[in-house]
Parts: sequence; C-alpha cells; structure tokens
Amino acid sequence: MDGNQLVELLGHASANPSLDDFLSRNGVTVRPKRGNDVDPVRDTKNGLAFEYKDPDGFRKSVGEPRSEGQFVLRGVDFYADKVEGNTGFSGTLPFGLTFTTTEAEVAPQLGAPRKKRAGDKKDGPQNTYCVGDRLVVVSFAVGGAGVRWVRVALPTVFNREQGLCP
Repeated sequence: MDGNQLVELLGHASANPSLDDFLSRNGVTVRPKRGNDVDPVRDTKNGLAFEYKDPDGFRKSVGEPRSEGQFVLRGVDFYADKVEGNTGFSGTLPFGLTFTTTEAEVAPQLGAPRKKRAGDKKDGPQNTYCVGDRLVVVSFAVGGAGVRWVRVALPTVFNREQGLCP
C-alpha cells in the first residue's frame, strides 16, 4: 500500500468509491460502524488506524468534506511492527519516511517541527510537522532512533489556532 496515496484521500467519506476501492484493493476490510465522532477504527493486521468524524463534526472542526457520507476520514496512523499490538505497516510511508528514519533525518524531509515533545525512558520523542495542508505527527523510539508511528491528518481549527498547520 502506498501511504502517500492513502493520505491524499483524507477528507473523503468512507463510502466514497475512491477511498473504499483503495482500501479494499489493499486488503483493508475494517470500516466505521457507528455515528458521531467515531473511536479510531483499528486494522492491527495492516498496522493502521483510521480517524473518522461525522460530517457535522468534520465541518465544525476541519471544514467541508471532499465527499458526502456518514463517516469522513480525518486522519490515518501508520504503525511499526509490535507497536500498540500491531503487525507493522508494510507499505510505503508518506513523505519518504521509513520506520528506520531517525529523528535527525526527519527535518530535512519534513522541515522544522512545529512542536516537539521530549521523550522519557518509556516513550521516545514526538514531533509535529506541517507538510502542505497535512498535520504530521511522528513518534520516535527512545533516543530518536527510528519511527514508532506516523499520524497524518487534516488540521483542525484548534491545530490552526495553535499555529501547527494552516
């Protein structure tokens, strides 16, 4: 699966043929099943989690959906192997990242982080970047030596007010 293609589908409703076909072609069978702001839809066998919002919630927090439907895709998480119970995402991560990319190597690829959170003995550092109109959060292994997970999402009103992404 090409993560770059997947994040291009952010803002579409789950029933939109472009999104639904892409997910189906890539072996993703999980879909949201409840209304309102939906808990993350996890696909641990593919190392993914999806954040869907109901259309009204999406409009209030993000803007107009790109297509109509009951659940609108706001964000996607890509997990390394054995992180949070996942079999690692085996496709291409977005924006040229890999799970072996170190914290020092990310800035030349994504630019300076808009926000940095220092790591501790249990969790590594976590940095937030803005790439185009996408909010990108990268969680690193302890010491910054490799990526644990990557989250790509459309920025919310709050994210924009905080200067994290336009």
